[in-house]
Amino acid sequence: MLYPIFDGEKVGYIRVDGTVAIPISFAGGGAFCDGLAMVCVYHPKQDAPRFGVINEVGDFVIPPKFRGLGHRFSNDRMEAKEVMWGYIDRSGEFVIQPNFAAAGTFFEERGKVKQGGLNGFVNLSGDLVIPPRFQQAYYFFNGRAGFIENGKQGFIDPDGNVRIPAILNILEVAQFYSDTAAARVKDSYGLIDKDGHFVVEPTLRFIEDVKENRAFYRAQKYAKYGCMDERGTLLCDAMYEDFTSFAGGLACVRRGSEWFVVDLDLRELGTFRAENAFGFSEGMAMIEYDGGVGYIDQTGSCRVPPIYSFGHEFEGGLALVHDEKLRCYVDRDGNEVWREKRD
Repeated sequence: MLYPIFDGEKVGYIRVDGTVAIPISFAGGGAFCDGLAMVCVYHPKQDAPRFGVINEVGDFVIPPKFRGLGHRFSNDRMEAKEVMWGYIDRSGEFVIQPNFAAAGTFFEERGKVKQGGLNGFVNLSGDLVIPPRFQQAYYFFNGRAGFIENGKQGFIDPDGNVRIPAILNILEVAQFYSDTAAARVKDSYGLIDKDGHFVVEPTLRFIEDVKENRAFYRAQKYAKYGCMDERGTLLCDAMYEDFTSFAGGLACVRRGSEWFVVDLDLRELGTFRAENAFGFSEGMAMIEYDGGVGYIDQTGSCRVPPIYSFGHEFEGGLALVHDEKLRCYVDRDGNEVWREKRD
């Protein structure tokens, strides 16, 4: 895996040990995925940057000829723009013609597209299996995609059949990451199944989306949070002041002024000091403490001291962090393997 590095707006790539694999030379670029990355270049005779795809030695496998590109291939399709948006294959040729005002990454063999200001979905052959008719639509997860209609939210299946009518109040993010999802009716929350039946009646003050078959909730009469499974079975009463969603079987919870790392059974694996905590990625969680950002491991031990101003999740063993106006990568032991240079 390679990681983008920066010199102002220009981009190159390093290996996990910090050695340069592709020198900084591109006008912009995205993360590597499956050995490929989207990059852009400027040409003096062109009025806008052109986008292409490189491999891990920096060679173009798709020439920089597009006005826009997605960040990764999904189902061997990537969204690409000439004047309009379509989808290309790994050879760089359009397999779904550029006839759309916008196009999104394929999820579960459905790509979200926009025509006439409305959203629909194409299949891998480019057929409009769900014609554009939604004011707003989300990606498919677990066989369902949310949509917005007249200020309310509902869900469709991959054939476009409305499985849950647009009767729910809109949540910032509402996806079926499990067989149930959070739903809001007026000012109360519950859990619904994929056919719209409430498995937890909307009587709660708050419930998060189900992640890893767990959801933290807040009852109307309590100021603290409890936790339930995807079917609404209570795993603990309201006992936490704050929490992070489960990721990789781990979450952070705060009881009083003390933070804990817990597993899916809510067993406490360790404790740590922080003002705020964020979700786990690769067994590491970002924290805020004493005005800085650092990282803890799954035992709560501080592995990267909170000396940075901003940070991102760990990916492939490294995390991108910001130190004032400079960017650098740190490993799981807090070693800086690369730091941006600025004159």
